Amino acid sequence: MHKLYAKKVKDVRVYWGELGFWEGVDGPAKAGKTFASMDKTPGMMAIHLMCNPVIEVAGDGRTAKGIWIATGMVANKRDGKPSAQWEWKSLRY
Repeated sequence: MHKLYAKKVKDVRVYWGELGFWEGVDGPAKAGKTFASMDKTPGMMAIHLMCNPVIEVAGDGRTAKGIWIATGMVANKRDGKPSAQWEWKSLRY
């Protein structure tokens, strides 16, 4: 996933809801490692359908911000017991 992010811009930021955010050139790679480790959790399943993004390019033409609204379903374990929920997330980069 981190290959999709800017590599020459020092103020890159990846924000992922309740997991927080990662900043800097190595931020996307660190975020990717976090996401990859989540996939190894027994019983973990997350499916998020992406909706229309809103991307705003700054006047300098070199930077941008975006938001994606995603609905989804998640299955996991909480306190050792199976848990499932619907999610509504807004992802900002």
